[in-house]
Amino acid sequence: MDGNAMEQDNSKLLELESHGHRYIFSGNTGLIVEVDDQLSERLQAPDELDDEIRMCLFGDGDYNKSLRILPARETALQNITVFTSNRCNLDCSYCYVTKNNAMNDEKMSIDTFKSAVDNLLTEFDTSKRINILFFGGEPLLNISFLTEAIGSLKKIEAEGKTKFSFSLTTNGTILSDKILDLILQYDISIVISIDGSQDVHDAMRPYKNSGRGSYDTIVKNVRKLAEFKKIKARVTLCDVDVDLVEMYEQLKSAGFWDVHLAIVADEETDTTKLKEKMDILRRRIGEMEAYIIKNMNDDVLVRFGDYLKYLKKIHLGFTPENRPMRFPCTAGHSSFSLATTGDYYLCHRFNNVDEYRLGDINHGVNPEIRDKFLQEHNVSSRVGQCKTCWASTMCGGTCYHPSYTHSGETRLVNELHCKYTREMVQSALRVYLGMNLSKRYLLENIH
Repeated sequence: MDGNAMEQDNSKLLELESHGHRYIFSGNTGLIVEVDDQLSERLQAPDELDDEIRMCLFGDGDYNKSLRILPARETALQNITVFTSNRCNLDCSYCYVTKNNAMNDEKMSIDTFKSAVDNLLTEFDTSKRINILFFGGEPLLNISFLTEAIGSLKKIEAEGKTKFSFSLTTNGTILSDKILDLILQYDISIVISIDGSQDVHDAMRPYKNSGRGSYDTIVKNVRKLAEFKKIKARVTLCDVDVDLVEMYEQLKSAGFWDVHLAIVADEETDTTKLKEKMDILRRRIGEMEAYIIKNMNDDVLVRFGDYLKYLKKIHLGFTPENRPMRFPCTAGHSSFSLATTGDYYLCHRFNNVDEYRLGDINHGVNPEIRDKFLQEHNVSSRVGQCKTCWASTMCGGTCYHPSYTHSGETRLVNELHCKYTREMVQSALRVYLGMNLSKRYLLENIH
């Protein structure tokens, strides 16, 4: 069962087959339509389609015409990523903080943090809950700041100005009773970086001073945390030839609740090597796809990669509450990264990269820089195939950082990441079509 994007005016449509039936997914509306030979022929002449089918496949016009970049005051601030500490106790081979020359002994000060919060709450709409993501380096190397920062935000909440949630991305090697108490007291969401099996992880993420692997320590801490919290794993794949099903089950047995997957950004340009990587990924994704379909039909929700994100969009179709993606994420729009220096950056991956500095705590987010970036990075403005890709409204264009790593230009797309994302969306479509109708209730309340 495979899909091929249709051409010309139908470039936002994808044809699929599942269990002997043919379907078309519309990237214009997010809907799936079952087709027969007659409809397939009529698609070559869209004027002959009846109004209902035309609306299902093409919608009521170009979504991009209604796109407007809202000024900061009209944009609900969603997330502030705080570089709590630039130090780290691990020496990860692919660390972008090190590559950005931002790995040093600096820590976030409470005064810098308070100034940033005051500044952003003044500039942006604060009507919705704002997530504060403590990041690094390793944020748990600055636990005193975490305690003080959360305390200051709780005072703002008490004044009725806005509400906050808290999350933490950590390497999972540091866990004390004090840290556990803080996590539980403030219901801090936890994401732990772990790279699959022990041999792979220990090779990629050793301790900085000793070179010793960190896997055993992390798993011990995860099992302790999992008694109280749902822990998410963030896995970075350096080698694409990994048994994803086996990896998922290993991480689940270690105590993880959710597994998110990312492919390391590389600078590979050789067409043959890219094809070889994609052939491997396609096979591995196919194995995971079959596993998910079986489990979903047995009433088991599999929380792996971006499957649930895409499945939810497919299940709901595009609506005012479930809009087509215009950007790959909220970076620069309603989410910002705060460096220890008091500078604002596009996101955590661009910390200390001057061309993606958006402002600072003294002058705020520069509206001209922000608006220019968003106008140029709307998926319809990205350089390359996004404009005519059937999957663009599902992914919003690939992550800016792999594009930057690959070419030095965030408007371009990283070829491997683009093909991988398209394959993941297509796989999610096949999962959806492979699920029994009676089992799709599992997708109703995905968080």
